[in-house]
Amino acid sequence: MLVYPHTNLKLLNVPLTPDYKYTLDFTDVIEQTTYFFSKTVRSNFEFNYQRKDDIISIDCEIDKLYNCNYVMYQNSNFSDKWFYAFITDMKYVNEQVTHIKIDTDVFQTWLFDFKINPSFVVREHVINDKIGIHTLPENLSCGETKAVNKFLIGDSMAATSKLEFDENFYCVIMTSEPIKFLTENIPKIDSFVGGVVNPCYMYATDSNSFHEFMDKINENGQASAVVSCVAIPKFFCNFYPLQDESQPTPPLNDKLYLNSPYKGKFSITQIFNPPIHNGIDMVGMDSKEIYSTINGIVVDSRWQNDNDHNAGYGKLIRIQDEETKLYFIFGHLDEIKVSVGDKVNIGDLIGIEGNTGNSTGNHLHYQVSMGWNDDVRNPSNFSDFENTLGVH
Repeated sequence: MLVYPHTNLKLLNVPLTPDYKYTLDFTDVIEQTTYFFSKTVRSNFEFNYQRKDDIISIDCEIDKLYNCNYVMYQNSNFSDKWFYAFITDMKYVNEQVTHIKIDTDVFQTWLFDFKINPSFVVREHVINDKIGIHTLPENLSCGETKAVNKFLIGDSMAATSKLEFDENFYCVIMTSEPIKFLTENIPKIDSFVGGVVNPCYMYATDSNSFHEFMDKINENGQASAVVSCVAIPKFFCNFYPLQDESQPTPPLNDKLYLNSPYKGKFSITQIFNPPIHNGIDMVGMDSKEIYSTINGIVVDSRWQNDNDHNAGYGKLIRIQDEETKLYFIFGHLDEIKVSVGDKVNIGDLIGIEGNTGNSTGNHLHYQVSMGWNDDVRNPSNFSDFENTLGVH
């Protein structure tokens, strides 16, 4: 006997989402189908056999379907089972035809074909988040309340004007790493929060310099290092300035800026983030000339391919520091000015910034390690902060 494929389909509007953040449970198939029938917006469509997770061509204009987000269909000559699916896309074809894309709701379609075992709820949210409403008493005994070293720390913790704020508070920016090449006299709080594993560097500004400071962080490519911005009363802070105002600022052409490979201003476009990124990417703002940051011997001066140490540095220079024996790598250069075996000193011109090798833009990849990509170090830890501009 010849059997013709046939599909019954209904379009629904339901409070379910494709990410399964919101779904429903039912005690049996009858309760489930009754509920979804009640959510029907349009029906009486007849089709040939409907394959799951496919495009359905609906004989209806798209304006009448915008309130539909779900379908249920039954291939009647196959079985009496209903299949459920999310509408993930809807496209206009013409005035009478609309294409809808469906994605099977595996939870509802096979709800009664699997068993949900008891599970551990890590965290649960409720509609009413009023403080204390969903807490249970722990029945812990409480002793007498005692005050230890009680003293008055301030008459008021409020500021009603900008002037009052700057007299009593700092805008404190907390970061996960030191902020590079700051040239303004922005004080830094002499404190760490979070211990050695997760240090938090704190920078205190007044309200006038706060926005300029944040712009500088963004220019550095260090926006992701910002942890929080808070107002802290000055009597809480023990701070020191970034540089001694009594000492004249050295000209940029007389010493390396932050002991970096540049003698002028630079921008950091990608921070040290091993194993994803084993160095720092830098772009020269005043000049593209690259200078040695150490005293050492050139051990590599060549083109390096992708399959060599899995890096694709392009034109590179690798110098071994004579004191620490660490290797300093300068990658993606446009020109190389030194040869293997050359003795170089801090401040010697060694190359020109470029875009060679596995690179998507003109920059310098600056890396410090014991070999190539083994035991990598943060290059910023080798900057002479005490004797150059910026953070120390």
